[in-house]
Amino acid sequence: MKVVLRRSIALTLAAILLASLFAVPVAMAAPAKKIKTVSVDGIKVTADVVPTAKGKTAMVSLKTIERALGAKTTYKSKKATIKTTLNTVVFTLGKKTCTVNGKSVKVSQAPVLVKKKIMVPADTLMKALGGSAKISGTALNLTYFGTIKGGLKVHGSSTLYPIAQAASTKINKMKGASGVAVTQLDSGDGIKQTIAGTVNLGMASRELKTDGSESGLTTYAVAKDGIAIIVNPKNNVSALSKQQAVDIFMGKITDWSQVGGAPGAITVFTREAQSGTLGTVVDLLLGKGNSIKSGATVKNSSGLMKDAVAKNANGIGFDSIGFVDKSVKAVKLDGVAPSAATVKSGKYLMGRSLYIVSKGQPVPNGAKFIDFLKSDFAQKIIVQKLGYIVL
Repeated sequence: MKVVLRRSIALTLAAILLASLFAVPVAMAAPAKKIKTVSVDGIKVTADVVPTAKGKTAMVSLKTIERALGAKTTYKSKKATIKTTLNTVVFTLGKKTCTVNGKSVKVSQAPVLVKKKIMVPADTLMKALGGSAKISGTALNLTYFGTIKGGLKVHGSSTLYPIAQAASTKINKMKGASGVAVTQLDSGDGIKQTIAGTVNLGMASRELKTDGSESGLTTYAVAKDGIAIIVNPKNNVSALSKQQAVDIFMGKITDWSQVGGAPGAITVFTREAQSGTLGTVVDLLLGKGNSIKSGATVKNSSGLMKDAVAKNANGIGFDSIGFVDKSVKAVKLDGVAPSAATVKSGKYLMGRSLYIVSKGQPVPNGAKFIDFLKSDFAQKIIVQKLGYIVL
């Protein structure tokens, strides 16, 4: 009886020991923790799915990546594609490798689905893009735009200049970043200097010419814009038909009384020949082959155009809606006012895209600058607040 009892006790102890051995790994496996904040180079990003972290790896959604980096993302057939200006990274659901520009790379953690949305490892992604991802407590800090170093020259369109200048100011203040310089003249000069290689990127407020003179360039849309016909606020004319506007700029209508205004000779202001804004006005309003009347006063930037009309009671000109403020009045064209809504809907006649151009593929610094312009921060805080239209 004693022997049986001793055997029973021994078996019980053995069972307890085995159970404790199997329980150890379960107790040691730390649950994934929630990431409360995501930022890229100090800029907070709103995540559509709460990121989680295991060890040094944080899993983030494609939408969060889009918002942070200005990347284009897709998820199809268990494959998540993240495409920036210069790189393409493809993750496969549940797979421990990804491809970076076609080359296979090991991932820190296989992608998973959360709320039917794929989550990918931030550290693997950022390393592939030339940046980094670090977890600090419940914060995920991405570094990408702050890696722009060694100088970047951007030049061209005065219409796009305020956006690019604001972007460069923000980037140059980021930890580790430096040397982004933006200058303005017009689209033609920006394109010319990009072709010559004297600048890294050009700014253009028009499409590239198709006559071969601007071949070899790649365009990247970074904002949308409308061209407003502007008059002095004291002018009682608030609307023009398309034909009336054409006749004024071509010199067929010369007095405001001919379009319902107070008598007064019309002063027409125009832009220099290389201006992208002028080129768009010719294409969309006057018609190819037509031109602004001879003797029109030329202004060499969007800012100078606005200032000229603001100071001349009988003046008329055209400018980006991003430059329109209380100092001038934007008139309706065929009954439609120039605005973000009417440009997006196509109701307003003179809508256009604003471009960054590069000679072939942009240099890495240039590619990241373009990515920044497409990011949520740049689109909402820079493009939209300056009066332009987001992509």
